[in-house]
Amino acid sequence: MMFPSLPVQLGAYTLTAVLSEDERTVSFHALQTTMDRHVVVTVLRPEFSSGEGLTDFVALVRAKASIQYHAMGSVYEALNTDGYWYYTREFVSGIRLPEMRAAGRSLSVAQCIKLIRMVADSCEYFDVHGVETIPLTLEHFTLGEGDVFRFANPVKCGMRDLQTSEATMAQLAVAMEPLLPVNQPGQTRIRTLCEWMKNGYEGHRLKLYEILETLDTIEKQLTSQASGPAVASIVSRFKWKVLWDNPRHRWKVLAGAGVLAVLLLVLPFLGGGAAPDAADPASAGKKEGVIVMDGVSAYRVPLRAVSIGEYAIFLSSLESMTPMMLRQLEEGLPPGKKHEPDDWAAMYKAARTKGTWEGMALTLDSPVVNVDYWDALAYGRFVGGILPDKKLWSAIAERAGAWVPVRLWTGFKELDPSRTMDFDLSHAIDAGSGTLQYLPESGMRKKDLGFRIVFPQ
Repeated sequence: MMFPSLPVQLGAYTLTAVLSEDERTVSFHALQTTMDRHVVVTVLRPEFSSGEGLTDFVALVRAKASIQYHAMGSVYEALNTDGYWYYTREFVSGIRLPEMRAAGRSLSVAQCIKLIRMVADSCEYFDVHGVETIPLTLEHFTLGEGDVFRFANPVKCGMRDLQTSEATMAQLAVAMEPLLPVNQPGQTRIRTLCEWMKNGYEGHRLKLYEILETLDTIEKQLTSQASGPAVASIVSRFKWKVLWDNPRHRWKVLAGAGVLAVLLLVLPFLGGGAAPDAADPASAGKKEGVIVMDGVSAYRVPLRAVSIGEYAIFLSSLESMTPMMLRQLEEGLPPGKKHEPDDWAAMYKAARTKGTWEGMALTLDSPVVNVDYWDALAYGRFVGGILPDKKLWSAIAERAGAWVPVRLWTGFKELDPSRTMDFDLSHAIDAGSGTLQYLPESGMRKKDLGFRIVFPQ
């Protein structure tokens, strides 16, 4: 035992009880007498207090102290007193979830949603910032007043492992099992989501954004007191994403889209009516786009830029692509090119929560920006479309007329319709790849410029 008895004084800290211990450290509940506050003091065992053991300990404390996250307990200071090396951190008040489980208590549906969302958000933060952590387990969490969850600092030294977030969400689902609600509206939805977090859905491990969107769906369903089987309502939200993310099933999505396109073309004539007037933008549909002839070829031109939600699916799918698919996607691109937009985490979170980014209100339908020419080119290949060059875009602009009001990028905001985030989405336009190619270099990214993909017909 490190100390013969407790309490014991260690500098300005009165150690009162052991909270946890591992091979190298022991963590104590303590009272900081100079501040009259409760803290956690983690003491390095004497046998590791020199050489490599001490070096590793100091590096770990520095890594923990360098990261600040709103739901994570703060690290205060590292000290040496009477030959003992230790660091102090915030003591998060409330009931610890292992204690709740031991008492046979359960969480409410609302609390489950809060907990899962907080962990998924924190994993997203750690992923974006490349911060390696130990997987969060029930031992880390405390439920405080106002149903606010906090967790102990899990940061460790090293580069972020791409599997850490998946492991964290799976382990959270396992740990939550004895705490899951019973006899409450929405309990089946939460249990279904936890099952998918743990085992995946049809061989597909849910991405963080899918987990977060499912939580949003569950909350909306509960708010509106939606009826119907809970599992079906959640499955329907992800069915097409699951198929698209799996290269072996992507043909199903393409085939279904092809059948739908044929039906849309044939049905007007089967019904004895004429085809919609192509000169009428409303009949063409704002989202579907308009068909524009380029001398010999025809292209479907969307009436809006690629959205943040669409681009998020692209980024997620990159992780599951085979080496051959990636080679085809990256042909001609700079080696090692990464396609995540600048400030992506903040942009995506604002869009998902309908918040603001760079002073602009966003949704998942808002145009994605902070991408360069190479990003747009790769996305076009991913969706089976074309990133139009200057010649093609000029031809489309000339023939589109009032259907697709396009103008080349001028560099002046008041005359620049390419700044898609300055306009209502129903009228949002951009100048296509020609705009991007006018930039000083293909790798340049602008936070006020999106892009569009056109589709050969």
